Amino acid sequence: MSRRITRSARKALREDDPEKKFTELKDPVLVNREKKKTTLGKFKTLLVRYPFLMNGAQAATLTLLGTLTKQLVYSGEFVPIDILKFTLIATFLMTPISVVWYGRLHKKKFTSVANLLLEWTILTPLLTGIFWVAKSLFESQTIPATMEEWNGCRDLLVQSYAFWVPWSIVRLIACPVPMYVLFNSIGTFVWTIIQAILLDLEK
Repeated sequence: MSRRITRSARKALREDDPEKKFTELKDPVLVNREKKKTTLGKFKTLLVRYPFLMNGAQAATLTLLGTLTKQLVYSGEFVPIDILKFTLIATFLMTPISVVWYGRLHKKKFTSVANLLLEWTILTPLLTGIFWVAKSLFESQTIPATMEEWNGCRDLLVQSYAFWVPWSIVRLIACPVPMYVLFNSIGTFVWTIIQAILLDLEK
């Protein structure tokens, strides 16, 4: 496809009416350039160009805010080590794995249903297990070894399914693949608050 912009396309670019510009303009090169000028367009471009950096920064911010909200609003105590622990796990473990997973899976061109089933049967248990091991290393400097310790991971996985299955269905409908990890980071924030509320109700 030629990368040159036609004369008619240049004329359309000078249109004052944005709606007319985008509905009547047929030049795909110019349409892409115009879309990239918008704030959302620039954001999507950065997500595609720097997936690990962008998603890592977003995961760190949302995890920090979620943990901080949980502590200050619901538990009533400020624990910096927990904020650091969960933020590091989300940024340097969960996010890179998720970026690679969604990127590779998207290239396979599976159906949406197949993608969700693979996520629920492989990715969700994998991330839950990694989170459980990392959390144990932070707290006791040991890897869970007994069945009782791993039972906690199993219980966490069951609870996670109750939230992440419907969340991933909404994500499939609501956003494109490059924004999946961001949507999941928002989900982590929401899930953290829900867990805090449930714990508060049990008291």
